[in-house]
Formats: sequence, structure tokens, C-alpha cells
Amino acid sequence: MRVHVFIATTQGPVAVQRVVAEEPDVQSVICVDGGMQPLPISGRYHDFVRKGSGLIQRDFGEPAYRMDVSERIDQGNSWQLPVYLAHYLSAEGMLGDGEPQPGDKVLWSTGALKADRSVLPVEEVFNKLTLSAELFGKLKDNQVPCLVLVPAQDESALVRWQESVEGPPDGLQTSVADLDGAVRLLKDFLELKDSSPMQPAPVDNAGGTEPSLLREPYLPPPGMLSESVPALGPERETECHSPLTTGNASQTYKKAWSAWPWAGLAVLMLAGGGVAGWSWMQASMPPPRLVIEVAQAPGDCGRQNVLEQALLPMDGVFPEVGLNRLCALWMEVPPEVSTVVGVSLDNGALVPVNFNIDRWRISLPNQRFRDREYALLVAKETLLDANLSALSSELGRHPWDAEHLTAAGLLELAKKQGIDAEVYTQKLIYRKMSYRDF
Repeated sequence: MRVHVFIATTQGPVAVQRVVAEEPDVQSVICVDGGMQPLPISGRYHDFVRKGSGLIQRDFGEPAYRMDVSERIDQGNSWQLPVYLAHYLSAEGMLGDGEPQPGDKVLWSTGALKADRSVLPVEEVFNKLTLSAELFGKLKDNQVPCLVLVPAQDESALVRWQESVEGPPDGLQTSVADLDGAVRLLKDFLELKDSSPMQPAPVDNAGGTEPSLLREPYLPPPGMLSESVPALGPERETECHSPLTTGNASQTYKKAWSAWPWAGLAVLMLAGGGVAGWSWMQASMPPPRLVIEVAQAPGDCGRQNVLEQALLPMDGVFPEVGLNRLCALWMEVPPEVSTVVGVSLDNGALVPVNFNIDRWRISLPNQRFRDREYALLVAKETLLDANLSALSSELGRHPWDAEHLTAAGLLELAKKQGIDAEVYTQKLIYRKMSYRDF
């Protein structure tokens, strides 16, 4: 199931097509349909994202995002409530592309937000609902449930609209006073278990403090680096890549995939040699190496405060690492590798994996409040769009609510689509800390 978010505007409903985490040193932007021209509201969106002035980085972890929408949005703040909920759905691996299919659900919303998470009233709610008649009609005809959310202070406009139409769309039409209430309503509508990203994490005082690579990578004091923890070299130049990159190291091709939210993640990379939980077979290529960048203090990922550690797989499994101080994940593979693909084992979402100079960068999870599991695969061949599209469709048909996808199951799906792959796995471990550390 995918959930498609429509932002209510005075020009008609605008669909959110995708949300993609960007590099920390760029500004957040909103663009139309994959274009390269930021919309005029991009400055406001950047402020809405960044920690301090906004909510998105604070709740979902990344400092910058790109959002694509179906039509222009030029002014106002009534996009803030639906955009926040789009980020939430993206983080859960459930955000759709604005083209609802049977079995999907829709969120239609309008509302501005304050830093204290209250929902502010907006103008023209009745007209926005009226202008969405065609969308609501299609949803009703196709039996796609729709959640309509408006600010509590605009409930009278919602009631007036309900009384003026013969039949509102299937689903729920209601109002909300605060952001946490909106998330609860959305989760009830989607029948999700309670795992709100904004709930403070309790402090775990029961565990020991001894550093462990399995839970929290060991960081020696400055000047005491061992050979296994090399100091960082000069900062690498970064190319701009799409969430999915295929081809050789000098080529990238833009793919229209959904953003990778890492909601229970797993990265697929078509590569070296083995599947966790399987009998290990001799790899046709040298095994890949996972390089992690870890901060000396949680949340402090400045270049002068980050150290690298290289990890090698054992029987296809990389050592577990802690999420709390994790700044970056890199995969180093033999030069003959031409394709790297990312997919969540828990929900089938595709993972942005970008080639950068001489290695592949794996996007970090937006939410770091629970453990993440992922797999890595690497292939010599260049995969065709048809292979990737077919794999994505297979993943979409997996019963995610009832069954966790194993590395073995993922490999089987890949082979069905003609993808010659071997799987590596790893877990990212969340260690309970004070909420202020995130």
C-alpha cells in the first residue's frame, strides 16, 4: 500500500510526487515534476526543514530535502501540514507518487504549522474542497479511501462542504488542532502501530558504558588512531545524482523512484558473494568493504569531528553499527561493478545510492528511533530499466504487513527478474538516549 498526499491549494489539489534527502550543505527545494527550477516557496520550505526554525530535520533527521510536486505552489503556508505528513509517510516507506492505484490510500490536507506543533487556520478551505471535486470523484469511483484533514478552526468550512456535496469520498473527513494529533489520525486511518517519530525516547540506564562496534562504534581519542580507524583525507568532491544510479562509475541516469526513507531499511547492492543466513558460496569478485563515518559526539558530523572505520563481511554479514553517531555509509566495490541498487527489506522502498568519485554512498535513514536492517548486493552487469521496474513491482506485491522480507527472499525476487545478484546484510542499531541527542 502507498499513501498519496495532495496539498490543497486555491488552484486545485497538488500531488506530492517524491521526497529525497539531500547533502547537508545544500538548501531544501521544492520543484515541479522532476524539474530543476525551484519554486518560489523553496525558501520557506528550507526554513521549514532546518533545525531551529523548522520541524522536519528535528523529527526526521536529515538537514536538507528535495520535494517534487505535480503543479506550482507559489505562496502561503497552508502546504506545511500536508508536507510534514508527506515526510512522515516517506520516513515510513509509504509515500506514493500522486497516482493512486487500487489498494492505495490518499491524504488531502491544508493547514499551516507553528514551532509548537499547533495547526493554524488557513484561507479558502471551502473553495479548496470544492476545487478538488474531480479528484474526490475519481477516488470514490475507484474505491480509494481518502483522509481529509483541515485545521480545527476551519471545521465550519469542512461541515459546509460536506453538506453541499451529494457524497464525499470514502474515508474520513475531520479537523485537527495540533501536529501530533494529525499524525495519530493518519496512523489510525492507515491502521498503523504507534511509532510516532516525535515521541521522546526514554533513557536506558540499564546498559553498560563499554564501547562496542556492535552497538556504538569505538572511537579512540584524537592522536590515538589505529590502522583500522584511518584519519579522514581531503574532503571529496560530490556529484549530484538521482536516488538510483546505474551504469559505470562515470555515468549516472536519473530514475523516477520514490525517496528512500529507511523505514526498517535494507540496502540492496548487486555484488560480491553471499546472503546472510545462507550457506556461503565463493564470491566471483573480491567482497565489498563497508566504510562508516562516525562522530565523536552524537549529532556532531562536522568534518573535523568525524572518523572513518572500514568493515569487512563475515559470511555475507557486516558487523552491526550504532545509529546514534553514524554520519555516513559508503560501499567500496571492485572497479568491474557497474550497478548498485537499494531496497528496504521491511517495506520494499528503493534506497538512494549515489556514486561519488570512487565509491557508493548509501543514504542514511530519516528516522533513527529504532533498529534498521539492510542488505547489500553488487553486480557487474548494467541493469536495464525493465529489470529494476519489474523488481520494484514485485516488492510492491510483497505482504509487508504480515511478513518481513529476508535476504534470501529478496535474492529470489531479484533472480526472477533476471538480476544476477549476491546479498550482504547489516543491522544499524538504535541505542536509547535522551531525546535532545537527536
